[in-house]
Amino acid sequence: MQRLLKLVVPAAAILVFITVDRSLGLEAALLLVVLPAYFLYKVIVARDMLFAATAILLVLAALVLVSPPVNLGPRNVIAYVAFFEVARRLLRYADEAAIQYSALRDKHSEDGEWGWAAPVMPALDWLFAVCRSGKVATTTTREVKEETHAKPAGVPA
Repeated sequence: MQRLLKLVVPAAAILVFITVDRSLGLEAALLLVVLPAYFLYKVIVARDMLFAATAILLVLAALVLVSPPVNLGPRNVIAYVAFFEVARRLLRYADEAAIQYSALRDKHSEDGEWGWAAPVMPALDWLFAVCRSGKVATTTTREVKEETHAKPAGVPA
């Protein structure tokens, strides 16, 4: 079923796009067909609910921005969705690079093994730790303790 949807959704979108393009023009076809077709493909075929939630929130925010007094226009709605889709792909790429870096760093844990990059290794460790989106498995176990900064009652000052 999933394979069939991967073929049917784009084929139907192309046919509808051609029809709308001939009757209403390219801009209307992009707004009325390509954007909803891409959304349906991501939700139905790719089952990417994070994209769906992000797109819905962005479209709602953009609708507020399209209404008067701000009035940015419908093209910016597409720009918002496209920008965040590109950003999400870049974040996925950064996560994959961070995983590769982590594997290399595990093999070569001493900073001196990295040659001329040895002085910047702590900064690289921090940078790639920021790029990691998933939880990193650790070998140590810690008890979770609540930190308080106030003195308990009855303790002398």
